[in-house]
Amino acid sequence: NVVSIGEYVHVYISNLADNTLYLHVVYPSDYELRTVIDLGECKINFDTAKVSESNILVLKRTIADGIIGGYLDPDGTTNSTFCSFNTALDLSAFTTTGFACAIHPDMSVGVIWDAGAGQKARTYTIGLANLGSLQNISSNAQCTKVAIAPRINVGESFYWWTDDTTTPHVDSGYFSSSAITTGVTTYNVHLCGKAFNIEAAAFVWICRPSTLQTSYLVINTDGEVVGKLEYGTAVSNTADSWLFSSNVIGRKVHGAILYKRNILNQPGI
Repeated sequence: NVVSIGEYVHVYISNLADNTLYLHVVYPSDYELRTVIDLGECKINFDTAKVSESNILVLKRTIADGIIGGYLDPDGTTNSTFCSFNTALDLSAFTTTGFACAIHPDMSVGVIWDAGAGQKARTYTIGLANLGSLQNISSNAQCTKVAIAPRINVGESFYWWTDDTTTPHVDSGYFSSSAITTGVTTYNVHLCGKAFNIEAAAFVWICRPSTLQTSYLVINTDGEVVGKLEYGTAVSNTADSWLFSSNVIGRKVHGAILYKRNILNQPGI
């Protein structure tokens, strides 16, 4: 996960060898690696969401399949303004195999996670305390990815997407602190990237895997295709199609595919 924040660029890497999340802090003006920070326990999955250019939320999956997290400053130091680092989220006794998070402009936090037999969601305060009731958003048996984005014009509300590889499709909808609404289903595709907002509109990356060349598409909350990633080299990524980063610049979004090359010297990946 690569995120620009303040004057720095954060590169987050989950090390499978020691179940630890590492943060590489880079200063972009000279591409100098300023520091590598051990962010502690992390079992494969993590996600980030910027509060502002001054703080970023980092959530991590624990070895016991819970979710813990907290906030960092741009230079990578922990910030306890909202809560202590490694604060545990209440998942109502459910566990997680993967999750995604987002922060609403009203400072509420939305989290969606796969619980194995179904997908759950909940809103939290900026201090990661429960804000709403647990929402059962879908019941996909083979969910591999989930995505979330704030519903900008509605307080404490978030758009969600989940996929299923048994009969390939992507479900969608939105939830709040007290209710859930199911939207459209898009068939024969998989989720392949984080959701994002351009002004009040929300979008997510999906892909149509192919043994020749996978297609990477952008859909809106109505399931309509509104964009396609163009690249100059044929890419066959059918095993694990995933867009490494997605950066919104004004009314444009730039996506990047991760090729099988070393970016940073981090053993255990």
